[in-house]
Amino acid sequence: MPKTAQVMARIRSSIVSGQYSPGYRLPTFVEMEGDFAVGRAVIQQALAELKRDGFIRSEGRRGLFVTENPPHLYQYALVLPSLPGDPGNSQLMVALQNEAMRIEKSDPQRRFRFYFGICPNSDSAESIDQLRDDIQNHRLAGLIIHHDSAAVLESIAPVLSGIPRVYLWADETSTNMSPALTVDGTQLLRRALEYLKNDGRQRIALVQMGGTNIDVDFQKLFDEASLEWHAPWTQWVGRSHPAVAEGLVSLLMDGRAERRPDAIIVTDDNLVPYVGSSLISNGIKVGKELRLVAHCNWPWPPPSVLPMTRIGFDVREVLERAVNTISQQQEGIAPERCHRIPAKFEWEHKNGGN
Repeated sequence: MPKTAQVMARIRSSIVSGQYSPGYRLPTFVEMEGDFAVGRAVIQQALAELKRDGFIRSEGRRGLFVTENPPHLYQYALVLPSLPGDPGNSQLMVALQNEAMRIEKSDPQRRFRFYFGICPNSDSAESIDQLRDDIQNHRLAGLIIHHDSAAVLESIAPVLSGIPRVYLWADETSTNMSPALTVDGTQLLRRALEYLKNDGRQRIALVQMGGTNIDVDFQKLFDEASLEWHAPWTQWVGRSHPAVAEGLVSLLMDGRAERRPDAIIVTDDNLVPYVGSSLISNGIKVGKELRLVAHCNWPWPPPSVLPMTRIGFDVREVLERAVNTISQQQEGIAPERCHRIPAKFEWEHKNGGN
């Protein structure tokens, strides 16, 4: 190992182990030259790298200090399956990125690093290599991993074993993705149906993203709400072709008003633009002849010109719980194996209610 890397590793190890705690004043250059038996140029190179990584800061003549928020305690990895700008980059990915940046502005101690495009059938090598390097060099406090990225990370499983992590939207029955944060899709549907029933709606259609709510007992949910479930009005749209929702909604709204849905629940915000476009092109008066209830990720709902009732999951709570779960693991506390994020209507989200 080159001398610069050796010096970096020793100082970093002292910080990570707690020997040099946040705010600790490092030895002087003269002292380090003697301790490490190297020249000043080597020391300066090593310290410059540690500064860049956020482990130390300089206070001029006062000396060098460990930062109050070193990365091994306050920097979190967000491991996401898609790339920004990709057609498959979902509204959830956008909301997570937006919320992470908002947290950084409101709480400068907390920082997030993004590792995009880590998913099957994608060239993830560069992102995985960077993630491995950051873990090995203690630049991360923990990993927040989207479940679609989990399988690809098996290639660096030995490196992952030593760092706290939490999985997002993982199947709560999965034993290899724990601890996990997931969403309660059944609760969202139950609450949306109850809302529409109270609004006097009786003929309710569902437009869903493929792969979601596949285990839901729709007949039971509609029975609980004292509503009739018309199975052909429950439609799924493939993730790779969300625009198909436009044609499906046109079919749903074809025919006489009394024989078509008087409400639609859209259970994925990626489908909202296509559903909205279809309703507009078919001349449907949303809010009068049809009530629209749509999923979103608070506080980042996609824009829409149509009146709709929004219900969804708060990504603020997701990231806060993810960070807390990582902190528990850092402290040696066993976290909850799986936590379900509840669905909230817009007025509840604004009021912070459940």
